[in-house]
Amino acid sequence: MDPSTLQIPNVKAVKVTDYTDHAALVRNLQGAHTVLAFISPTSDPESRCQKALIDACVAAGVKRFAPSEWAGKVRSGIAMEKTVLEYALFQPGLLMDYLAHPCPPSKHMSTFPMFFDLVGARAIVVEDDLAPMVVTAANDVAKVVARAIDSVEPLSPHNGGGIVGEKTSMMEIIHLAERITGNVTPLSFLCFVPDTHMHSFQAKIPPRPSPRLRPTSRPIQI
Repeated sequence: MDPSTLQIPNVKAVKVTDYTDHAALVRNLQGAHTVLAFISPTSDPESRCQKALIDACVAAGVKRFAPSEWAGKVRSGIAMEKTVLEYALFQPGLLMDYLAHPCPPSKHMSTFPMFFDLVGARAIVVEDDLAPMVVTAANDVAKVVARAIDSVEPLSPHNGGGIVGEKTSMMEIIHLAERITGNVTPLSFLCFVPDTHMHSFQAKIPPRPSPRLRPTSRPIQI
């Protein structure tokens, strides 16, 4: 979905095609109070676009900024020792909406079966299937971010920035789905091993035997 086509009250949508044009970025950001960045690290591996956006925010007098670190820590270009631009990290873990695919509960969010295909009773378990993970509904993320934007307190990453909807694990999600649907979920267990010759990870069969695991050895491109 193209965000520039959305009609949302009090929200100005601007389509940017050239992040190297500093003057144009500054013009587009004039009068903006808060900028939320959603730039894929795969399309901006050195964070050049985001660094250009940060520089433009400072020049335009933007007050608050949320870097594109929603899923985890990346080199966004934010300098933590400087306070020219208020910013905070909103890291909600896996968006719970993906579990509802193909019927996403959020109006403006498209989903796909990321790790779990609950309708097709399939799942990919990544390495430690009992490792703790966080899932949060997109609607709840939006509410927290909106309150942070309106808060009179200055944003600061030093105050913490994680959003926790529910603490769980991959296997807990799978067991819950099995209890609800009555279907046994075949699992593909992926143990990622870096390939020094390719920009990929090779999925390996884990050394421990398990009747629940269906092995796979397909390279996972990143």
